[in-house]
Amino acid sequence: MITIKATPDHAMRISEIEREYIECPWTQTQIADALCSENYDYFVAVDETNASKVVGYIGIEWCLDEGNICNIAVKGEYRRRGIATALLNQTETYAKTKGIATLYLEVNEFNLSAIKAYEKFGFTTYNIRKNYYKGASAVCMSKKI
Repeated sequence: MITIKATPDHAMRISEIEREYIECPWTQTQIADALCSENYDYFVAVDETNASKVVGYIGIEWCLDEGNICNIAVKGEYRRRGIATALLNQTETYAKTKGIATLYLEVNEFNLSAIKAYEKFGFTTYNIRKNYYKGASAVCMSKKI
């Protein structure tokens, strides 16, 4: 797998993964609009032999010197292969070129595997948002870069 910067052509494939794996998915139109905005970037993980085969993605909103990771997902059959880590690495590398000081994200309190992965990547918890997700709290995490 390789990670590349997404283009509006990737919106449909990103939205398909989003609908399957994200609790509050963005629509294809919202993703396409974000891909055309200066305030957002997406990176996709694609098959090296078929660049149209998107197996994971990460979406980031930029504001001043902060980056907010909106969503990250990897198709189930491609998990545990380092794809999410590659997407996070790509995001951090790119964020540094933009002068970003801190990355933020929110994760469902019950998604323990994601929380552990983010902690391994250097994110720390700074807040809990009660009932952010349908009946679950959000663990708010950040990482200085």
